[in-house]
Amino acid sequence: MKLSIVIPAYNVESYLYEALSSVFSQTVEPSEVIVINDGSTDETLKIAETFYHKHLNYKVYTTRNRGLGLARNYGMEKSSGDYIYFFDSDDVLDARFIERMQEEIKKNENPDLVFFSGESFYDDGYDSGFFPRYERSINQVFATGKDAFKKLNEINGCFSSACLYLAKKSFFDQNKLRFKPILHEDEEILFPLFFLAKKTVVIDEIFFYRRVRRGSIMQSKKTKKNFEGYLSIMESLVEFGKCYPDLVKSNETHWRERGQAMLIASFLLKKGFRISFSDHFSLIKYFFYFANLNTSIKLLFYSTPKSFQNFVQANRRVFRM
Repeated sequence: MKLSIVIPAYNVESYLYEALSSVFSQTVEPSEVIVINDGSTDETLKIAETFYHKHLNYKVYTTRNRGLGLARNYGMEKSSGDYIYFFDSDDVLDARFIERMQEEIKKNENPDLVFFSGESFYDDGYDSGFFPRYERSINQVFATGKDAFKKLNEINGCFSSACLYLAKKSFFDQNKLRFKPILHEDEEILFPLFFLAKKTVVIDEIFFYRRVRRGSIMQSKKTKKNFEGYLSIMESLVEFGKCYPDLVKSNETHWRERGQAMLIASFLLKKGFRISFSDHFSLIKYFFYFANLNTSIKLLFYSTPKSFQNFVQANRRVFRM
């Protein structure tokens, strides 16, 4: 089994060395490591190139700055592994990650997806009060991804980060799954990822360590791009419903829940940035039609920009941060 690790990197000169060191310190050597230098303006490329001597199948590509989603897609196109893992360039990987993934893949006869747990750590001298936990809480093999989704959703163990799962590359290709050039690209792809997958493995072991730091995407202030990301997620949910009506019909509660969460988030950001809904009225109306009384009350209650973070924190099960 060949495993490709794809690492988008943008202006991470302070963190890339540690991230790559954790990849090249594995108990089992990776089959392929691909760094996508996404138009960095600091020393990121120079640091990436110092690792050429570490691995024969190590590649560095440079593109203009296009964002995390498209950098991952480009890395996927360049990869040759049977399985693919998307790793962030400012985080740290457990030394036994590849070894344990190989064991799970062999034991479970080549599942489409393997989900695992993660843990946060603060960058030196930084403490924002935001410290997400990524505990799966179960060890189980599911016949389908949607069964895994339902169970993880029940126990608050469902998170969107692409750094918290391993995927069969042919599964991505056959279902034409790609990340969109938006913020919240992990969240956008999560529903089709789960609901199109066959055999899915979940293990409650920590292999991924997320750095909570100043200036990261997760710690940055919300902008109009966040609003556009939430709208894109709603559009994708509608499109998925059209393409797979039977899947959505049999899982309508989860589908509605996700659409409503994005609706509320969009509503709050609209107030914060005085964004017009006029161009997206039909989409907003589509999900508002499904909104129950509880959701409608939330739309009124969380009516100020400051309430956005409170809402997200109160609904982490839905937002899967």
